[in-house]
Amino acid sequence: MGTIIYSISIHPSMELTMDSKGLKAAFKAISTQVDSLKVVPDELGWRLYAMGADKVSMVDARINVEAFTEGYEVWPGFCVDVKVFLDALAKAGDTAKVELGEGYLVIRSGSLRLVRPLLADIEQVIRVPKVENTIEAMLSVDDMMDIAAGADSKGKYQRCRLRMMEDRLEMEVSEYQDPYTTTVVIPKERMTLMGGEGSCLYPLHHLLTMISAIPKGTQVDLCFDENSLLEMRFDVGHTDILMVLCPQVEEDGP
Repeated sequence: MGTIIYSISIHPSMELTMDSKGLKAAFKAISTQVDSLKVVPDELGWRLYAMGADKVSMVDARINVEAFTEGYEVWPGFCVDVKVFLDALAKAGDTAKVELGEGYLVIRSGSLRLVRPLLADIEQVIRVPKVENTIEAMLSVDDMMDIAAGADSKGKYQRCRLRMMEDRLEMEVSEYQDPYTTTVVIPKERMTLMGGEGSCLYPLHHLLTMISAIPKGTQVDLCFDENSLLEMRFDVGHTDILMVLCPQVEEDGP
């Protein structure tokens, strides 16, 4: 399987060896939520985080330090256009060397050499707030995709109520001014319930976008609570990703 080697020009001895498929999958998932990322290396690896332009969804991800080879150092962060970086990786193929310099990023693969500018520093870094959600379940994203497709089969609904019960997870969708019209269910046999019962209302479009961004076959840790942020945690390759969605106020309209 191909690998991607990162060589940091600021610290030439620092290299990152990574499964390129996993890296591409991680950035593809992140790109559905945000356009740009703040990357902050620390002792645990590279921290990636940002808020969506509509301020409804957020991403907090980490490329774990285990993905780095010897010589790892903590150095100043940078900002990257997610889609530009993903496009460059796609053009480079499965094996590439990526160098980060002063204001630029270079991807090399064979005779191919792509130079991409880094973004100016994000003025306000948005960190995902810590919440104490009490409703939690582990389930396959495939089941979540099935439940999402069933809930929005007509493509006309705007909001979704997630309801965790003792024996099932329900997704209840509606239009703004109408009573709930469609309900689909994941039974407890298809997931691992870690505790809690209750419900919360979320914007359906953003929820479906989050679900569709997660690679098939991935196990997702789903957490929420009454009037609280929805958290979806999952791993892609060497990257741990947390996607967060803000709840929808009951009286909100389109």
